[in-house]
Amino acid sequence: MIQISKPACAAAKSITLAAAIALSGLSEPLQAQDAGVHRAVITIPNPRSANLLQLRGLGGRGTAHIQVGNTCHSLPVRFVAGDFSGESIQARRSTPIVLEIRDVQTVNALLNGADIVSDETAGIVIHSGLSADTGFVVNPGRNISADIFGARVSKVPCGVRDDDATSNAAG
Repeated sequence: MIQISKPACAAAKSITLAAAIALSGLSEPLQAQDAGVHRAVITIPNPRSANLLQLRGLGGRGTAHIQVGNTCHSLPVRFVAGDFSGESIQARRSTPIVLEIRDVQTVNALLNGADIVSDETAGIVIHSGLSADTGFVVNPGRNISADIFGARVSKVPCGVRDDDATSNAAG
């Protein structure tokens, strides 16, 4: 019987994870094909909010609807946010969060599975659910396997979106 030490098992797991990440990077990145519309609307319909003294945290899952020219995509996302505007210790549901990304590079990055961090990204318009001083991160995918293998992007008809509240505001 062959026995493998715990450090060797840990090293094998690390090598396997590194190989999976490398293989996921071999897929062709999605690129903006034309110079038309480049926009992403992220909707988090049922975020949860929790306060602990002065800290407030928000989290939830939703969908990013991405339009690049005449092609539209749907991408599941996870969302976390936080700020220092909490007033008490409580947990509750919050109003839906709707964000719009208008920056071409950021739209392409999201489409290719990159995290979107509010402090590092320009061209984000907050339509509802957050104040301007709330920091947030949008993470493509529904679970940890999306972090390793990439989030599943689906092509959808451009008229199909669940963010009708922003259609008029986004113009």
